[in-house]
Amino acid sequence: MSFWRPTTGTQRTVKFWLDCAQSLTIVLALGAALFSYWTYWDTRTRELRKPYDEKKLALYLEAARVAAHLTASPTAQDAAQTGIRFWELYWGELAFVESREIAGGMVAICEKLFAKERCHQNTDSNIGSAISLSHQASREIRDSWIH
Repeated sequence: MSFWRPTTGTQRTVKFWLDCAQSLTIVLALGAALFSYWTYWDTRTRELRKPYDEKKLALYLEAARVAAHLTASPTAQDAAQTGIRFWELYWGELAFVESREIAGGMVAICEKLFAKERCHQNTDSNIGSAISLSHQASREIRDSWIH
């Protein structure tokens, strides 16, 4: 009875394919680890941003509602109450989350409905301090997501 004995060439071929399989295993394991790491950080970032994004949506919707109410010629009493809310959004809460486009839109609405000088930030005033506080708080929140 004779046993099959691999030749030197066959041994090299088998060793080559075993080495390839080991290398592929290592590459796949590294790929899986990198994917897990990326998924973890992506999920973490989304979870941190979720309350901020929900608040942003609520404030954008409220700003649109207030602006629409003011431009739809409400009664004097409604206009006074809605005007107060407009200024709270304009100088405070909305400044915390708004993009440049939304800020520009709010300024345009403000200039159409109120005196232009009332619509621009004066850093020496209490109003300027309020909007600066909102902008700084927003920057700190966004920076904390990056680090």
